[in-house]
Amino acid sequence: MLRNGEAWLLARLAAFRPRVVFDVGAHVGDWSLLAAGLLPEAAIHAFEIVPATHAELARRLAGRAPRVTANAFGLADKEGAIDVH
Repeated sequence: MLRNGEAWLLARLAAFRPRVVFDVGAHVGDWSLLAAGLLPEAAIHAFEIVPATHAELARRLAGRAPRVTANAFGLADKEGAIDVH
């Protein structure tokens, strides 16, 4: 994130004072934690569908609640279940 431009972009977005940020496919929350530090006014919703990975995400984000939320479901253009491999 520090080399690929994501941290740079989040730092620039801070000037706009976003209120809500989504981390879709959050994995274990590295991006969510970075966003929480750089966007202090934003509510951050992290989404992770793999149960074991979500458990780690929730553990890592627990100290940031309620501003940072770990969601155990994904986002898509239609409702339904999928197989995760």
